[in-house]
Amino acid sequence: MLKIPYPSTCSGMERFIWVLMSMMMVIVGGTGSSEAGGLRRDGRLEFLTGEGMISAAVDIQVADTPQERAQGLMGIKKLDETEGMLFIYPDVGHRAFWMRNTYVSLDIIFISEDRRVINIAEGARVLSDTRYYSQEPAQYVVEVIAGFCKAHGIRPGDSVRWRLR
Repeated sequence: MLKIPYPSTCSGMERFIWVLMSMMMVIVGGTGSSEAGGLRRDGRLEFLTGEGMISAAVDIQVADTPQERAQGLMGIKKLDETEGMLFIYPDVGHRAFWMRNTYVSLDIIFISEDRRVINIAEGARVLSDTRYYSQEPAQYVVEVIAGFCKAHGIRPGDSVRWRLR
């Protein structure tokens, strides 16, 4: 249980307001939004060409719980070209993503169980309920800033690898 300290001299109504304001600060401050401080650095992901050469790399935040996957990059207002999010699912399946409450246009990269790029939804529209689907069953999805895949020549058939901290 969360204990919120408040001054002992407060009246009942003042205590109620103190508790309510403190809870609001916890909720707002603890949403996991990265808009102010950048993404959490959980590891590094590299994109590899068909020949095994590194074409690009990003620092990644991992989303591997249902809550983290549901939150994704919602609320983010700035994303650097050197960062992204890796969604890890416990199973292989067809995946669908949308951009609700996402303020930054993204490239959404669907990755197979053997870590090969299946397809890419380039330049996903911000603040949209449009759904972007994997063309085949996927176990992983990577989100990076829109234009990243074109700039680095990432395409279906390429592979990815990552190291987590």
